Amino acid sequence: MVYLLAHDPEVDSTEYDRLKNQLTSYASELQKATPRFKTESRFLRYLFYKVHRTFLKQYRLSEPFNGLFNSGSYNCVSGTALYAFFLDQLGYAVRICETRYHIFLLTYLSDSTSVLFEATDPLDGFVENQALIEQRIT
Repeated sequence: MVYLLAHDPEVDSTEYDRLKNQLTSYASELQKATPRFKTESRFLRYLFYKVHRTFLKQYRLSEPFNGLFNSGSYNCVSGTALYAFFLDQLGYAVRICETRYHIFLLTYLSDSTSVLFEATDPLDGFVENQALIEQRIT
């Protein structure tokens, strides 16, 4: 995420620092919420929906990356990058999955089961059912 911001011609150094601080601060807030949840899965579900409500306001198929921060408009790449940033900041391994027309991510619980994050699906984009995950990635 920070790498993408650094190479966005629309983001100058002042804006880069502001956004980096905003994202890092938000990751810290998410980290502080972790003890409230009895399981990793419940925490990740919380993270998925909290991040979606806070940052991902309107899906647009062709949206420049900086639209995520200017208006909350996003596409599958920028939404996935945002989730990957927060998960990475919280110590989760992330695998980006790309199809011909789409992108999403998998992250892994401490017991090695996977959870799928689908940024463009605000209602059912958090998938922990392993059979459904397998269907989506094949």
